[in-house]
Amino acid sequence: MQIALNDGREIRLVRLRQWYTYAGVLAGFPTRSRNAERTQKIVASAKPDCLEGLAPYLIPPAITPIEYKPPGELFLRKTGMTARQYAADWENNNYESLPSVACVGEFESGELKRPDSDIWSSMVLVWFQDDFALPIDSNVLAHIQELDWESCAKDWSW
Repeated sequence: MQIALNDGREIRLVRLRQWYTYAGVLAGFPTRSRNAERTQKIVASAKPDCLEGLAPYLIPPAITPIEYKPPGELFLRKTGMTARQYAADWENNNYESLPSVACVGEFESGELKRPDSDIWSSMVLVWFQDDFALPIDSNVLAHIQELDWESCAKDWSW
């Protein structure tokens, strides 16, 4: 897949890893703090894909607040909570969700615009979207097209 950046540079997607964002989560609603931890772990998992000295670039994910729904009687009995306690817990935890799919993509292009640049340049992007790629979500794609490749990518050669 080729993408034209807004500055005219062409980049190529050369590798893509994807999985469900909440794969392995056994129970509970996602919260702002849990999502921050999950995002940090996903970014850390992309670090080995990067060239030495370069960190993965995170495209900020779209966050969706989870609407409050009053609990059922069975839930309250099983947890020993009152409806008021449940509502207070909901208010205090900032329940929100990330898009369904986590993506780590490695992109390559030609040399950087500087005299001593090697012939190739690369960077690793991390993003989230609602469905498995391809295609890349249009909002994510717009963010990619706005990247300042010259300052974010690293050059290399064989």
